[in-house]
Amino acid sequence: MERKPLGTKAKTGETCPESGVWKVVGNPSTTAPISKGNRMPPYDGKAVTWELIQYAFALLQKLKDLKENGIISPEEFEIKKNEILSRV
Repeated sequence: MERKPLGTKAKTGETCPESGVWKVVGNPSTTAPISKGNRMPPYDGKAVTWELIQYAFALLQKLKDLKENGIISPEEFEIKKNEILSRV
């Protein structure tokens, strides 16, 4: 299965085309993990355009790095990992 490229955009109310970290285009901005198949949410009560900035599995690598550097516990790693994997 081919992934959507980073930089893919989706608007509030559309179906999320790729699991990952999405960022609101414009200001004010925020990021949010959104799973493929979910509806793209509004931000600050308004319809916005979201941009895919990171794939879901990249989050797992970051979590692994945090665990290996002692920033999060192995137990916390497992909880977060399972949360991510349940969304993809």
